[in-house]
Amino acid sequence: LRQVPDGTPDTAGARAIQGMVEMVHLGKLAEAEELFKKSLEQDPNHDYSLRNYAGLLRLATRTMDRTKVNLRLLELQQVSPA
Repeated sequence: LRQVPDGTPDTAGARAIQGMVEMVHLGKLAEAEELFKKSLEQDPNHDYSLRNYAGLLRLATRTMDRTKVNLRLLELQQVSPA
């Protein structure tokens, strides 16, 4: 797992963006998953992380895990509608 580059904030959002780069541009699903998990440890309600983690799980055909993440997203939408 790469470190967050110097000058990049160590935030849930920064880790989620880094996870997207790993997943989409580099095709490294395992590395992306670790980054999404770390992002969600920092902020369990981080919408961008949850959505993209669900997308990663869909790519990896991990239906049960994806369902748990999607249910969390639904819970958050009920608490604070957009």
